[in-house]
Amino acid sequence: MRPFAEPGLHEPAFDGPAPQAARRRHRRVVDSDEEDVGQDSGNARPPGRRARTKVRRRRLPWLRMMLVSGACVAVLAYFAEQRAPQEPDPEVSLLQPPKPLLAPPSPWQPLPRGAALYALDGVDPRLVTVEARRHTAGGREDVLTIGVLGEPGHARLRILRNVAESAPGSFYVDLVRQAASAGVAVVRGGHGEPVATKLGPAEGAAVTLAGSGEQACQALRLQHPEVQFAIQAWICGTEARPVFEAELLCLIDRLTVAAGEDAALKVLFAQANQRRTQACQAASRVAAAQPGRPARP
Repeated sequence: MRPFAEPGLHEPAFDGPAPQAARRRHRRVVDSDEEDVGQDSGNARPPGRRARTKVRRRRLPWLRMMLVSGACVAVLAYFAEQRAPQEPDPEVSLLQPPKPLLAPPSPWQPLPRGAALYALDGVDPRLVTVEARRHTAGGREDVLTIGVLGEPGHARLRILRNVAESAPGSFYVDLVRQAASAGVAVVRGGHGEPVATKLGPAEGAAVTLAGSGEQACQALRLQHPEVQFAIQAWICGTEARPVFEAELLCLIDRLTVAAGEDAALKVLFAQANQRRTQACQAASRVAAAQPGRPARP
């Protein structure tokens, strides 16, 4: 008897006149049995192929993660490139002139000369320089100046009407602002002390202003928020002829309304003129009798 091609199986001996035909029939029977065994076992794959399939299944999640991560990075890079500011072309920038920086327009507009709203009683008008301007919101500022800093009897009054300024600071802070607008500096200044004027209570203090030189002065701040009226003033002397608080009060006492149709302002000054001091009125009459000389309150 001779062995088959597969181990463990032995081909039976076929004797007779047709051994080849019998052998072929036996081979078909064996092959049919092997097929039945394969179907009964669920068409199981060889061990090697099953192992390779498991390896592929373990690698597929990592591959998907790599593809998704790469796609996210590409999308983020695209949006970053779209949002990034583009650098200007240097050649084009050199050809275009730079745009000028324009300051916002001032809310104050100067008023023509001859529109003086206030005057100083007993002072020659030729000695008084008047500057007036109007705010876009309707307020008005008048500045009356006698002489220049350094001269005896130099005085300056800044009068505000219907001007809603920011919350007022201390007396010294407001004095520094007023001095800066006049082109001078405050070298020494004290705290404002209460003083009485014909227009009501105010604050006053002795200060030293500096321009081309230093000059001792008396400064004052008066506020009437209920009628939106305010005054910031100073008057200066020299070492030979210093000024005192009484002279500053007389300067305010001489202030009058010269023109205008502001009824509330006229009422305010009409009531204030009833509180004028006799000393200041006498000084005004003396100054009026001597035109051409700077008045000394």
